[in-house]
Amino acid sequence: MYNKGALIFGGQGSQFTGMGKELFNNSAEARSVFSLASEIVGYDVAATCFETSQDELNKTIYCQICTIVVELAIYEVFKKKNIPFNAVAGFSLGEYAALVAAEIIDVKTMLKLVNARAVAMENEVSDHMGKMVAVINSDIEKIEKLCDEFGNKQVAIANYNAFNQIVVSVASEIYNEFIGRVKLLNGRTIPLRVNRPFHHSMMLPAANKFKHELDSVIFKEPTIPIYMNVTGTVLSQKDLLSKFLYEQIFKPVQWIKTIQNIKDNEIYTFYEICPKPTLESFVKNIVGIKAKVINVQNLLY
Repeated sequence: MYNKGALIFGGQGSQFTGMGKELFNNSAEARSVFSLASEIVGYDVAATCFETSQDELNKTIYCQICTIVVELAIYEVFKKKNIPFNAVAGFSLGEYAALVAAEIIDVKTMLKLVNARAVAMENEVSDHMGKMVAVINSDIEKIEKLCDEFGNKQVAIANYNAFNQIVVSVASEIYNEFIGRVKLLNGRTIPLRVNRPFHHSMMLPAANKFKHELDSVIFKEPTIPIYMNVTGTVLSQKDLLSKFLYEQIFKPVQWIKTIQNIKDNEIYTFYEICPKPTLESFVKNIVGIKAKVINVQNLLY
């Protein structure tokens, strides 16, 4: 007997060389996801996940499709366990896996979208334009005020991960100065393994390029409540999906609001799907002692 639960998918930054290999070796369902993805992107996704160096895998063009394929492979095996869940959400890139779990789009459509999204980000935004940094144990309002001082065109909060951690996207030319200012506020900083200033207006050219692809998709009604990154609230009508997925590229991930709203529906159990679990500490910080976060990979075999 399982308690009321939510299925949550992680985002970019959880990638590592070798991810998904055990799953690939042990599951025909997982291998089929890798095979379909390889057909769509035109290269061997399994080999890229298993053999590519960490530096190469961190590149947006590879990272996004590889991460989402591993998550989908995990999900396909997880479905066989028939464990019920009452809500779904995905962190940034993971929102696309959540769309599949909510049966809004099929796997093939999702993989095409993620690949087009990654290509737009790779081609339309320079590697050197900006960076992302996690800020630990600093007052969120103080960091928001600091961003305002620099100007939101150069720096802005990208991810509201938890009450004790946010992520900021920063223009490269002011990165060192911004880090210095954060340290003066007694904040601790950790650079992220990404090569773009995601969820910031600097990504708008990529969003505009990707919009054409989004507008061509026919979205279905969700079969389960799905909570969206841009608002942190449950999707109220499917006609808003294209708008929300477009805005997600250059607006912050409202993860605190997302988890709070899921909790407000008396859901305290969270099943995390991610190559390397990253969301547990966020959820526990937001929900408190009642939170139970389960790494789905531990349930598969």
